Amino acid sequence: MPDHTSLTGHAHQMLIGGRLVAGEGVALSPINPSTGEVTATFPGASAGQFAQAIAAARNAFDKGDWANLSVADRIAVLRRYLAAIRDRAKELEPLVIAETGVPIKSMVMDSQLAGPLRQMEAMLTLCGKLPEIEENPLTLEERINPFGGFVQSLRYYVPVGVVAAISAYNAPMHINLWKMFPALATGNSIVLRPSP
Repeated sequence: MPDHTSLTGHAHQMLIGGRLVAGEGVALSPINPSTGEVTATFPGASAGQFAQAIAAARNAFDKGDWANLSVADRIAVLRRYLAAIRDRAKELEPLVIAETGVPIKSMVMDSQLAGPLRQMEAMLTLCGKLPEIEENPLTLEERINPFGGFVQSLRYYVPVGVVAAISAYNAPMHINLWKMFPALATGNSIVLRPSP
């Protein structure tokens, strides 16, 4: 089995409430689809750890600073995160290959790693252009209240809380980033449960 500890220094741990923890659940053994070999075996999260992750995400949303940051500040943090992933792309390639079974030199490999990183940059640019407040279009009849006064209706876009993100197996990096970046850019906290 390949040793993937060099990427993080912590083999097979989860991040819950800002701490790396070992799984307490059923053992997972991902298989490299191109070879049929088990790439690693490690414990997954227990039901209690899922509950801890949700509680930690709720606490981070309620008591943390993330939701109160400006969109520009959140996007700046996410761009640094994206740059860190991009800087480690060569280290991530063997993991992506083992996880998905894609050939090293292929369009499919591009869609598994380089493509998602490009798309996340575009997604962050889009999130930075979304309105935080806009007029809610009403018909003329709706704009006049029962007393004959004019009604102005506005929409405020605010973070909603904890996003539960469950991703599929076929493009793991891509789907995980698709779920994480918009949720975080819009001020939410997230619990990500990737495909085993």
